[in-house]
Amino acid sequence: MKRLLLASVGLLALTGAEIAAAGDVPPAVIYPAGYPVGSPLVPPIAEPRFTFTGFYVGGTVGGAAGSSKYRETPSGPFVTTVPPTSTNPNYPPGTLVPAQLSNIASVGTSSTAPRGVIGGAEAGYNWQIGHFVGGFETDFSGWDMSSSAGVEGVGYPSIPQPQPPVQPIADCKTKVSGKPPNEKCLPVPGTAFTSTTSASSNWLFTARPRLGFANGNQLLYVTGGLAVSDMNFAQSIVITGYGQRPGTGPTLAGASSGIQVGWTAGFGIEYALSWNWLIKAEYLYVSFPNQSTSQVFSGAPAASGTVTDKLSASIARAGFDYRF
Repeated sequence: MKRLLLASVGLLALTGAEIAAAGDVPPAVIYPAGYPVGSPLVPPIAEPRFTFTGFYVGGTVGGAAGSSKYRETPSGPFVTTVPPTSTNPNYPPGTLVPAQLSNIASVGTSSTAPRGVIGGAEAGYNWQIGHFVGGFETDFSGWDMSSSAGVEGVGYPSIPQPQPPVQPIADCKTKVSGKPPNEKCLPVPGTAFTSTTSASSNWLFTARPRLGFANGNQLLYVTGGLAVSDMNFAQSIVITGYGQRPGTGPTLAGASSGIQVGWTAGFGIEYALSWNWLIKAEYLYVSFPNQSTSQVFSGAPAASGTVTDKLSASIARAGFDYRF
């Protein structure tokens, strides 16, 4: 009986100790809806780390400064007829005088500097792993890359005229005693060749991978890839002959248009204003291969020419993007 009494007392003591220990644990608190996060009783929720990963769309606007270099290659006979005023035995009237092809090539070779505004839309996707960001971007822009140039150069050479013995010396000089000089005593004047060239492009498409380094919400990147644009080129060279007014005569002319595929490369900086909105500044260089244009000569079917044109441009632009 004594042993049973002692066991009962020990069990009661142990149970009392457990109840006392449980009383030291505060009960779970249920906070009402809308209770401010970050209050002394509710710990703040940690913000997720910013990342550039995601799909985005946006727009860009800026300026483009280009260079259109063209080169003329004439072939065949370009000739003019000596006028009847010539008394030079080496150049009797009616003689065909060939033009120097180098003179035609000279006026048909030059460059222009097209400049204009560029603006359009873009879309892309970024993947960020640690500080490194890879991605792919495409954009389509309208630009006014048009320019024209005019060049004047040496044409057919002048033909010296020996003074006939029967002509008074005074008649071969400038106006004397109210009498004009005898035209047969004057050299047949040389001519000038002139060219008019125009080049234009209306739109630009690029498709480029991007690789960059991110520091928080700032991204520095390089990019490069495919560039596609429309090209329009036209050139007309006036081959002025003896006895014709400057800027008149048969022409060597041709025009072409088409789609050119080239390349582009550049770099930029991007900054995230928020999780969704980003702004950027970017530089791109674009270059396209030679475009050849065949020319025909209105003065002689056997004469012709080919002119090649090459367009390149530097683009500086700013943009904004919305990331989904």
